[in-house]
Amino acid sequence: MLTFESPFTPEAKAFGPSGSPPEKLLYFDIETTGLSADTSSLYLIGCLYYRDKSWYTIQWFADDYQSEATLLTAFFTFMEAFDILIHYNGTSFDIPYLQKKCHQHRLSFSFDKIQSLDIYKELTPYKKLLPLPNLKQKTVEKALGICRKDKYDGGQLIQVYVEYIHKKLKQEDGCETCLSLLLLHNCEDLQGLLQISSLLLPPTISSCSGNVLSGNEISFELSLPYRLHTSFLCKKNAVQLALEGNCGRLTLFPLVGELRYFYPDYKNYYYLPMEDTAIHKSVATYVEKEYRQKAKASNCYTRRKGCFLPVPPGFFFPKETPLFYQEYKEKTAWFEITEDFLTDSFCLLAYLKESLK
Repeated sequence: MLTFESPFTPEAKAFGPSGSPPEKLLYFDIETTGLSADTSSLYLIGCLYYRDKSWYTIQWFADDYQSEATLLTAFFTFMEAFDILIHYNGTSFDIPYLQKKCHQHRLSFSFDKIQSLDIYKELTPYKKLLPLPNLKQKTVEKALGICRKDKYDGGQLIQVYVEYIHKKLKQEDGCETCLSLLLLHNCEDLQGLLQISSLLLPPTISSCSGNVLSGNEISFELSLPYRLHTSFLCKKNAVQLALEGNCGRLTLFPLVGELRYFYPDYKNYYYLPMEDTAIHKSVATYVEKEYRQKAKASNCYTRRKGCFLPVPPGFFFPKETPLFYQEYKEKTAWFEITEDFLTDSFCLLAYLKESLK
């Protein structure tokens, strides 16, 4: 086994869940001679990590066909110092592949004690909205203006590795050239992964324009922690997002009108047909019987005029937040726009994220 380590200066910030310090992040990528761990070989594991205010890549390379167990031991031992493992589609390939290789070599290593973050899985819910033909890592890198020296894909490099082993055994010229190509591809995968992770960083929300009380659209200027080399515009539900370069605009389109809040405990309410509203039984005793009737679930509501936004699946409010509906048993719930909501960047970005899924 050969080990290579070198410094790296990224052009973008790294992303870590809940503001995790970069020292606890470990980016990784593997290179194999096939997709099945049963019929292929693991020949390279690369990692990118942060130490002493600098980023470094470290690569463990199998310079023969007998080094798999040594590679696995080196990687898993190194991984113990980190809390979060970041990868690109590693949930489907890299991680299960390494787990199976550990089983084959009777090694007890696992990923149970480290948090996993799959950037591909994070981007997948927005696949139909993104102006990209696919979500391959190189495609996403291109959208960020990342240029590679490496011109190969993983499949093409299988033959390069076979050629490396052949030349090494025969002591022929060109062995180092093959090695350089293999290391370069993996290294640029790691470096690209770090820069792609900046897509998961939240933008900064600045000025707000629009008058919600008059029902106008509400827009927010965004500052992005990355620079796009392609423009992006999408609208879904009551949200529109436009991105270009390192700037963006978030626009909300509220519903202005009257909605209904349905009380869950309708047996404790009376419905007043003349007022088209429900009141609690403790108050209804003061209303003459001919003007009140026991409420049903379908008419146990109070009406509210205001400006509302639809609640996307996965967007959660505090329990005390009232949700409104246009009709009884309507699937779409609405919440009233408040000043607190419009000035809460975290809440706005969460709403944007869930609305665009």
